[in-house]
Amino acid sequence: MLTLALDTSGKTAAVAVLDDERLLCDILSNSGRNHSETLLKMIDDALLNIGATTKDIDLLCCTLGPGSFTGLRIGISTVKGLAEATGKPIAGVSSLAALAINVEKTENKTICAVMDAGRGFVYTASYLPDENGFVGPVTPERVIRPEEVLHHSFGPVILVGDGAVKYQNQIIEKAESVSLAGRTFHFIRGSSVGYLGIRQFRQNNILDIAHALPVYMRPVDAAPSKSLFDH
Repeated sequence: MLTLALDTSGKTAAVAVLDDERLLCDILSNSGRNHSETLLKMIDDALLNIGATTKDIDLLCCTLGPGSFTGLRIGISTVKGLAEATGKPIAGVSSLAALAINVEKTENKTICAVMDAGRGFVYTASYLPDENGFVGPVTPERVIRPEEVLHHSFGPVILVGDGAVKYQNQIIEKAESVSLAGRTFHFIRGSSVGYLGIRQFRQNNILDIAHALPVYMRPVDAAPSKSLFDH
């Protein structure tokens, strides 16, 4: 099964192609340009790299949020357009879960994904590996002040994401047993989106194209909209 996965929820854009769970191509762009200028070229480059076209794709995956309002709209509309043109299914995943999967091999630590939400807020959720080693949420997705991130932590914690980097001092000021992931782990990779999307597909969790909408959370007043990823 050939999977095309992408992320446009933050400042970076990412595209990956996987054959089942074997990674074929993984592209990350941090050019500072609008995703609408770079995403289609990245998709073309990824497919050209493996000698495939959109007609060869079996599954489309993207992040649904939280994240940049504009970025999410670009990514989701692109995937919906591809799905309408090819008739292939879409799997949507949480941006925070895609961040957490970057460090899911970390043993005996809660993974706290933290994305910069602007206006002094962050998007965050915490995860723990399940019996199969896959990360699963232990807190709902929230939009809060950085100093509130670890109010509901579970033992030793590893922080990951651009919000964790930006607000590191505020987050860990009074915390113990907290570490920051290595600098290469703080951006969402297309491969992470793909791995999560494949898991969703295998659980028959496929998006209806007409109802594939971004998950918006509002940092203005810290009142999140209902998340598709709360458990």
